[in-house]
Amino acid sequence: MNQDYEKIRDLARIYAEIAMQPVNELRRVGWRRINDLERNVRPMAWINEEPWQELNCDGSLTPTCRDPYLRTVEDFLRKTIYSWNRFPVDLIVDPFLTVKKVTSFDECCGLRVKEDIIGDSGGGGIVSHGYITQFASVDDVEKIRMIEIVYDEAETMRRFVLLQEICQGIVEVRLGGQGFIHFTPWDKIAMWYNPMEIMTDLILKPELMHAIVGRYTDAMLYQLDQLEEQNMLCLCNDNQRIGSGGLGYVSDLPGDGYDENHVRPCNQWANAMPQIFSDVSPEMHEEFALQYDRRWLQRFGLSYYGCCEPLHNKLEILKSVGNLRKISVSPWANIEKMVSEVGGKYVLSVKPSPACFAEDSWREDQVRRNLQRLFDMTRGLPTEFIIKDISTCRNDVSRITSWCNMISEIIERN
Repeated sequence: MNQDYEKIRDLARIYAEIAMQPVNELRRVGWRRINDLERNVRPMAWINEEPWQELNCDGSLTPTCRDPYLRTVEDFLRKTIYSWNRFPVDLIVDPFLTVKKVTSFDECCGLRVKEDIIGDSGGGGIVSHGYITQFASVDDVEKIRMIEIVYDEAETMRRFVLLQEICQGIVEVRLGGQGFIHFTPWDKIAMWYNPMEIMTDLILKPELMHAIVGRYTDAMLYQLDQLEEQNMLCLCNDNQRIGSGGLGYVSDLPGDGYDENHVRPCNQWANAMPQIFSDVSPEMHEEFALQYDRRWLQRFGLSYYGCCEPLHNKLEILKSVGNLRKISVSPWANIEKMVSEVGGKYVLSVKPSPACFAEDSWREDQVRRNLQRLFDMTRGLPTEFIIKDISTCRNDVSRITSWCNMISEIIERN
C-alpha cells in the first residue's frame, strides 16, 4: 500500500505545479466571460471524451495503484497531466483535489441495461449495442425506481482522510457534494427500449412513451429533492463540465439569496438532451421531451440544452426554457440558421465533427479550413468550441494535438 501512496504523491506534485501556473486563472476569466454572454471576447476551446484506450503510447496512463479508490485518483491525475502536456487548449487545473460525498444517487434510477454486444476486434474499445426493450405495458414503468438517497459518511470520510494524509504538504484536499447532474431521459430510455421501436411507438403507443419519460422525470426529481434536503449538493459554476459542453464559470451563479451552508438547485447549472429526437418535428419534441425537460430545468439557476441532436429547427420551442444560457451546435446543425436566430442571446456550444480523426490520413489543411469556417461564422459571438465523441484517432495522438493546436492558433490569430 505504501507504493500506492508514493505513486499518488509523485503525481500530485506534478499536478500541483501545473495548478500554480498563471494561465489557469486567465482561462477561468475567459470561460466566465463567455458564459456571461459577453460579445467580442476570445472564444474558448476544450476537448472531452477522448479515446483513452488508444492514447497510452508512452505508458504514462498505465495505472499501478492496487487500492480501488486510489486507482481512481491515480487515473484522474494521470489523464489530467497527460492532457495538459499534449492537448490542453483551455483546460483548467485546480489547486486542490476533491473527494466527492458517496451517496446512493443513481442516474439510471435502478434500471440496468439488457443488450446484445458485438465486440471490437481491433482493440479500440468501441462496441456495437443491440438494446432490448424492457417495457411491454404501462405497468412496467415501475421498473424505474424511486431511489432513497443514503449518504455513506463512513466511506466518504475514509477516502477524505486517506487522501489528505497522502497529499499533505503537496496539494489541498476538499470535500465536495453532488455538483452538476446530467438529466438525459431519452439517452437512458434508448438503452432500455429498442431505439427503432421508440421511433414507431411514439406514434403507436404514445401513452406508454409518456408513462416512461414521466416516470423517469419523477424519479430524478425525487432524488434531487432528497439531495437538497440532505444538503448533498455543491456549486458547479466552476471547473465542472456543463451538459455536453465546456466549463461552468459564470457570474450569475450561485445567484441572489445564496446560502453557502446549503446549496440548492437554483444555485446550480442544469441540462437536458433528447439526442434520439434529432429528426422528430418540433411539435413531437415538445410533447415527448421538452415538456418533461422543463420540469427539471426550471428547478435550476441556468441551463444548457442539447448534445448531438441538431437543434436549428427547434429554436422557437427552446425559447420556452426561461433560464436557458447555452445551446449545443452539433456537427449536423445548420449553424448559419442558429447564428441568425439566436446568436448572442445564448452561448453557442459548437461541436466540430470528430470524423476527421478516424480517416486513413490526417488532412490538416482541410481540418484547418473547417475550423476557420466555424470561427468566422461565429465571430464576435459568445462561443465555445468543444471537440468530443472521439471514438478513435487511429492510434495517433498527434492528430488530437494537431487539432487542438489549430483551434488555439485560429482563436489567437483572429
